[in-house]
Amino acid sequence: MKTIDQYLEGSPSSSSDINWEYDPLLIPNLPINLINEILLRLPAKSLGRFKCVSKPWLFLISSQRFIKAHLAIASGRDDFGHHSPSFTLVSADGHLGYEVLHYVSSLLYGASSETAIPKVFDIDLPHKSFWAVGSCNGLVLVTNRNNELFLCNPCTKELKKLPKNGMENRHFHHIYGFGYDKLHDDYKVLGLFKILSSTPGGIMVDYELKLFSLRNNLRHEIEVPENVDPGNCKGHYLKYLSGNIYWCITDGGTGRRRWKIVCFDLTNETYGELAQPKNEGRPYDYGLGVLGDRLLTFYDYKKSHADIWVMNDS
Repeated sequence: MKTIDQYLEGSPSSSSDINWEYDPLLIPNLPINLINEILLRLPAKSLGRFKCVSKPWLFLISSQRFIKAHLAIASGRDDFGHHSPSFTLVSADGHLGYEVLHYVSSLLYGASSETAIPKVFDIDLPHKSFWAVGSCNGLVLVTNRNNELFLCNPCTKELKKLPKNGMENRHFHHIYGFGYDKLHDDYKVLGLFKILSSTPGGIMVDYELKLFSLRNNLRHEIEVPENVDPGNCKGHYLKYLSGNIYWCITDGGTGRRRWKIVCFDLTNETYGELAQPKNEGRPYDYGLGVLGDRLLTFYDYKKSHADIWVMNDS
């Protein structure tokens, strides 16, 4: 485990930099490499506690090399993504009461046959109401009614407020996506904004697409493709899978509107469009989801039935 800043900036320490010679908690005759292998296979929540064992253990568990190796082992298990528990974010709102808002994939626990859902953590946000934008590698991005973004590490209960998006004095609609750029070892936030401005001729509509790098703490604007209208995007948040962010958009004007799937590559900052399965008739609702390591689409035919399609690996 490591802090959010270490996630974003990287840690200079590695197991080879640690002086184990004077660690009184080493087990006699147990090789250091074996200790490392044991720790790599423990649940993340246990590692959070073991950081307090000694300084060498703290340095090891907080190192960039260890955290990447631990994530690779956890995500490479056959049961990961299928049987590993998830946790649910719940918002306490004075008017709404407690509301289940989002299911988030978690690395907090190892595989377990227990069905009870334990209370994991409280998020200390300035406002009670919040929404989950998405999760990636154990980190969770949330937002509130003031359009503020916070990055949360559930294991350490640490919260990092992200810089403002520069849209404070403008009227806009927006959706966010959160994902990981493996090539540059960088977590990124994609924001799609539909800006409304009053002019003598009426309301003017403009679009902006901004990509924020958490590693460099920098935001830059990228070109909005002609087929992307944030106002026509389905869902409140974008879906992340394997280095890409996906979302649904509708087009076709006031007539029979059709929808399509757009994807954005976080590494190359390029766009693509995915073919969608053929639906029968006109569904009442539709959307995207992620099941394990695959993208899925669903069609809701209201009182009749619902269809779910899962993308092949190819």
